Amino acid sequence: VRNMWIKLYGFFHSHPSDVIISLVGPNGKMVRLMAGAGSYYATSNTPSITFMDTASGPLPQDTLLTSGTYRPTDYLPSVSMPSPANIPYTTNLSSLFGISPNGPWTLYVYDSVAGAGGEIPGWGMYIDWVSTDVTLRKPGMINSTTFKAEVWGQAGVTTVIQYSTNLTNWVSCSTNSYLTTPGIFTNTLPAGNPRRFYRAYQQ
Repeated sequence: VRNMWIKLYGFFHSHPSDVIISLVGPNGKMVRLMAGAGSYYATSNTPSITFMDTASGPLPQDTLLTSGTYRPTDYLPSVSMPSPANIPYTTNLSSLFGISPNGPWTLYVYDSVAGAGGEIPGWGMYIDWVSTDVTLRKPGMINSTTFKAEVWGQAGVTTVIQYSTNLTNWVSCSTNSYLTTPGIFTNTLPAGNPRRFYRAYQQ
């Protein structure tokens, strides 16, 4: 994951400041999206509330919640959600950057005060991630001692290329960030030109 946003569709609550909403990623890290916002101004089927770290401001604390894009907002840091959501959290979606997007994503919603109610008809999330697929193509020799191959993968991502003489033991021979695709990899072979196998992966 390198960027993301979360959206609530049709959020309604008669006392929205009672509501705590948190997101947990596949790695078990939690981000608190919303707590104590909107005071006691009942929302009216708010079309959508979007959470992004780069939004211009937080949710309002003392005024009506309206559609828009906001930073994750926590006005109730002393209030914990019940188990299984009573875990340490941050208020930055960037704390989930760098993890694999594969696996369960969980949205926890907690009404911290009895007597009022609401609903969230739907929610969604956008995830931008870096593809880690990389291949070596068009292998060949430039001259009698230099091997060459095209590196096809995500541009600007650290790419590690390894070689092996037996497909069991691998040695890293190049760590590079290619600015274009394909990049060009070369490797000078030692005297005697021993047989080498190559593989690549991106970090």
